[in-house]
Amino acid sequence: MKKLQKTLIIISLIIIFTFCLSLFQRNQGLALEILPPSNFSVQVSQVNNKLTWENKNSASITTNIIIERSIDQGEFHQIAYLSGSRNSYTDNSISNGHVYTYRAQTVHKKTNKSPYTPEVEAINLYPENFEITNSFSNQVDLEWFYPSLSVVREPDYSTIIERREKNKTSWKEIAVLPVTETFYRDNTVEPDTEYYYRLRVRYDKKTYSKYIPSATGIRIETAYPLTTPLWGYGLTDNSIRLMWDIPESAKAKAILERKNSSGEYVTLFSGKGNSYKDTDLARGETYTYRLCLESENKNKSPYTDEINITVESVSSPSDLSCSAIASNKIVLSWVYPYDGESGFEIWRKAEGHWTLLSTVPKNTDTFVDNGSSYGKSYTYKVRAIRGDSCFSDFSQSRTVINEYPEDPGRLHCYTSGNLLYIFSNDKAPENTTYTLEFRTNINSPWSEIRSVKNDIMMTNIGFNESTEYHFRIRAHIGKLSSVGPEFHFFGSAPEPPKNLEAPYVGYNRVVLKWRDDTEKEQGYKIYRSINGEKRLIGSVGKDIESFIDNSPMTGENTYYEVVAHNLIGASPAAGISVKIPKIVIFGDVDSYNWAHDAIYTLQGIGALGNIQGNSFNPQNVITRGQMARMVLTSFNISTDVSVLLPPNDITPNHIYYKDIITAINLGLMHPDPDGKIYPDKAATRKDIVFLLGSTLGYLGHPLNTYGTEVIERFNDFWQIPKEDISIVASFVGDKIISGKSGLVLDLNSNTTKIETVAFIYRTLLKYKIIS
Repeated sequence: MKKLQKTLIIISLIIIFTFCLSLFQRNQGLALEILPPSNFSVQVSQVNNKLTWENKNSASITTNIIIERSIDQGEFHQIAYLSGSRNSYTDNSISNGHVYTYRAQTVHKKTNKSPYTPEVEAINLYPENFEITNSFSNQVDLEWFYPSLSVVREPDYSTIIERREKNKTSWKEIAVLPVTETFYRDNTVEPDTEYYYRLRVRYDKKTYSKYIPSATGIRIETAYPLTTPLWGYGLTDNSIRLMWDIPESAKAKAILERKNSSGEYVTLFSGKGNSYKDTDLARGETYTYRLCLESENKNKSPYTDEINITVESVSSPSDLSCSAIASNKIVLSWVYPYDGESGFEIWRKAEGHWTLLSTVPKNTDTFVDNGSSYGKSYTYKVRAIRGDSCFSDFSQSRTVINEYPEDPGRLHCYTSGNLLYIFSNDKAPENTTYTLEFRTNINSPWSEIRSVKNDIMMTNIGFNESTEYHFRIRAHIGKLSSVGPEFHFFGSAPEPPKNLEAPYVGYNRVVLKWRDDTEKEQGYKIYRSINGEKRLIGSVGKDIESFIDNSPMTGENTYYEVVAHNLIGASPAAGISVKIPKIVIFGDVDSYNWAHDAIYTLQGIGALGNIQGNSFNPQNVITRGQMARMVLTSFNISTDVSVLLPPNDITPNHIYYKDIITAINLGLMHPDPDGKIYPDKAATRKDIVFLLGSTLGYLGHPLNTYGTEVIERFNDFWQIPKEDISIVASFVGDKIISGKSGLVLDLNSNTTKIETVAFIYRTLLKYKIIS
């Protein structure tokens, strides 16, 4: 019995000791501070993301590392449970076009957890669909695509493009681009050459994606260049001579083709040489040709433009002569003692190949080439044309070298005290002398001040308030000379502008106009003051009499000032106060969504005039006077009331007198045979179309042309006078004016206010007068 008691006591002691030890260890674990991994980072590659860290906890404590991941800023989920002795983990379950965010924490006994590490982000991105979209003789266009990221990011990665030439083993890095760019034009290629391209992404200094599409790249052969036009002329009653121009040294042959009756091209000639005689043709018939070049590598050039040649003889010009008369001018003359030509073509060959320089009308025997340069050689030839497809042979070609010196450029000047300092724009070129010349008025002779050779012109000259000088630099080589632009200097500040006004005021545009009453200005500066704060908002050059403020402050009382200035100083300011209107939201145009841009754009530029209330009245008709004002304002045309004989049905007191008279003066509107203009009569749809057409013509915008088929579909097409068809077709073809119910244009019906606004707005957009 005692033995049993002794055994039970020992067992009890063991149990008590074990419990105390367990309690001690539990309390020790609860008190132990578990640290998260430190220096937690991620390295991105195309196939995985590698996480690394350092473990700061004691090696005597058993811990584990938990890795959590979020995809595209979604919720975090555990992706790994690792031994605390680990210091890296590779996440292989990634895909292209996603943003992965990682964090980690240390755990001990599953219940004691450290804080999370700072989050680290990995953007997995590499290109897809790398392809060559275009190839020419002198360029290759490359394009690729990155998948769209769900989270807005612009990673600091680079797209590396490499190129290899055929029969070479080394690759050349040709471009390093940000990943925001997905297009590259390689214009460093040679013609008729085989290339290979590949790309990859650089994630950091040492990490790259795989090559895309592969390490061998994608192949392309550049084309052979087209270095010649194709010409032709009727040689006899049944033959045409075709000509082109390729040097004998060219490693290529010409392929000449003619279009047959089925519209297909058939090869006429393939080989060396610069001409071909096409025979057995029908007199008076027109034939279509084209030509390309083919290299020894079988790479073809692009085709020439198609040319149409009629089997009909035209006499050739003769006695072509060419002479340089200035640094940028060469004069051509020829003899043509025949009739029947409709004009002449002038062709020029400089450093490249032949180009059509100009076409001049019949009875012309001279031409001035204003695009030449000093020291360059130019070759010219001329041929006669009749209509669109009858040509003569060329005159004999002539070559000239322009030996006139280059224009020396404008002068640079500044003043200090009573001295004017003058500098040339550049150093005088080699073998060229610069001479500074002056005169006191436009009728006095030029006098020399000083000359320099192979140096910059620099000098100074005294002046006083009454001084007036004209300066220029003359560049000369021997007896040949060129002059730069004149600089007109005055010794006093300019007079101020006169009659400053703001004829057109809208919440989005203010037009300022003034009268230029001085010769002394170099330009004008425009200032704007609001609530006492004044700032420069723009400037214009000499002799300009208007300025547009395209960003006025809506609803503000604004004071504008215009100042003339020159080297000496500024004139007194001309000023005007303008109340900038607020935008009016019309309450009766909700059902006209299609016209909202037109309505509020024209309101913004002041074309709707003074607006009372918030009603637009879209279906109201407008008068011819209102129409004139809306168009002149929209197109920013200044009013001009200087007319000898105004229409007999409008007086200077009429609200639209200035607008009507201006439209008449400019040829935009015309009184009827009785001398009446009918300013108060309702305008028709035809009135607004023709006024817009005349306005475009006045501003130098030729109407876009369309065939009659665009208006033949309307049931009232037959009512349009023959002389009106082209202008109506233009506005219908441009979708400026559309039909009404019943498929009619109804040009003689009254135009409504909303129609007029829409027609004006569409015209402004179509002809890029506003953007």
